[in-house]
Amino acid sequence: MSDVSLKLTYALKDSVITHISKAESGLACGCVCPACGEKLIAKKGNIVKHHFAHASGENCEYGIETALHLAAKEIIASAKEMMIPKVELKFSNSYKENVLIHESTKVKIDRVEVEKRIDDIIPDLVVYSGEKKFLLEIFVTHAINDRKLEKIKKMGISTIEIDLSDVDDLSDAELTTVILNDNAKKVWKFNRVEEALLQKYIANSEKLWITRRGLALHVDKCPKKMRSCRGKAYANVVDDCLACESLVSWKDGCNYVFCIGKHD
Repeated sequence: MSDVSLKLTYALKDSVITHISKAESGLACGCVCPACGEKLIAKKGNIVKHHFAHASGENCEYGIETALHLAAKEIIASAKEMMIPKVELKFSNSYKENVLIHESTKVKIDRVEVEKRIDDIIPDLVVYSGEKKFLLEIFVTHAINDRKLEKIKKMGISTIEIDLSDVDDLSDAELTTVILNDNAKKVWKFNRVEEALLQKYIANSEKLWITRRGLALHVDKCPKKMRSCRGKAYANVVDDCLACESLVSWKDGCNYVFCIGKHD
């Protein structure tokens, strides 16, 4: 369900997405909810921040998200270009520096589609730039979950998520800035170039299996010989591997690590 603290600040007027600042007060605004189609009242008093409310008094579960999706589409389509975040290869430990692949850059936009099904997912926006495309997810109340992210990775489509979960009161100009410019709220959740580079690292690494001993997770035959027991080298995944520059990849719950220690 929608967070009741969030306010609906965009609506449809004559099929055009419209910000509350450009609407007349009350029912005279002539606006409807982008999600359910119900008539809206433009509340523009002096105490509560300006917002739209459903004439029936009922809350609409998808109104805010749908409105922001349409607003984002209109902003991008009108601008014809936008900044996309820098691309970095991030490793599984905080001690290994990220590898910068590409700085943030401006791309031209040819076409934008809202909530168009691709295979078995429905992304918020599909953005086309030349022969390439990427997905744009607007996080208001629902971030990309692990299940959806795995589907995106399998399709191999680069995906940006814009976090608007705490900025529902943005002005029209401020939303435009967040959508189009380079900022911390816009990040790659999956990038094909980053994934390709990671796979190259993995191809040159060694797959070491994890053994659970009590509450500890151990990697036997550690090439760095972080620890030893009875003459046999091993490492503790949490205490050693996650602080080791030789670690390429490990995910919580996975029963192996990828390590390049044998090449160091």
